[in-house]
Amino acid sequence: HQHHLRYVVIFNLDWLIYIHDKCNMKKKTLFQCVYIIDAYLSKNQISIVNLQLLGIAPALIASKTNEVIYPKLKSFLAFTNNAYNLEELNDMELEVMKKLEFDILAPTADEFFAINSDIFEFTKKQRFFGEYFLDTSLIDFATLKYKPSTIALACNYIVVKFFNLHLNELIAQNVFQNINPNEVIDCARYLFNLNKYLSQSTLVAIKNKYSTDKYMNIAQINFNNFEI
Repeated sequence: HQHHLRYVVIFNLDWLIYIHDKCNMKKKTLFQCVYIIDAYLSKNQISIVNLQLLGIAPALIASKTNEVIYPKLKSFLAFTNNAYNLEELNDMELEVMKKLEFDILAPTADEFFAINSDIFEFTKKQRFFGEYFLDTSLIDFATLKYKPSTIALACNYIVVKFFNLHLNELIAQNVFQNINPNEVIDCARYLFNLNKYLSQSTLVAIKNKYSTDKYMNIAQINFNNFEI
């Protein structure tokens, strides 16, 4: 049952990535939403029938925190084909906030990635390429063993290696200080191989998202013969 639940959670996260992209929400909103879900599930059990409700309630909380304008409550419910009503959504939102004692903020991998990308002066295409792998980290439980800063650096590392960038040594040393380089490379390899696997799976939200002009069709880049 627990094994089945993990797979259902992963499919729900894939669905949340679709919702986030459909609503043009900030990347931070998505990563905070997933953080809230992880934090809640680490302390509480939930039935499979309520997993989608646990998806849209944190999405609503993260939207209120980060977005100037966020989807109406009815829109969130519509994404579940109205499997829940307004009262259930409000109750789940309150339940999550109470269980987490309103501690819903934490540094997320996307923030670290953005800071590093500015320092490394990545182009728009290079940023999207890194974000492609960054999003991948959201839908696999194994990535929870890595700190958000490590995941971010791993995605930065993938970009540097793939585009054969030559970074200023001083800047690179400052960014990578107090970081275990072997752990970063291990994480980068894991995300890179996971992305290859996902391209053939039924989890299509990330691939579809990055196969659009908005993201410069990054997912269409052929990197099958490239190794980290």
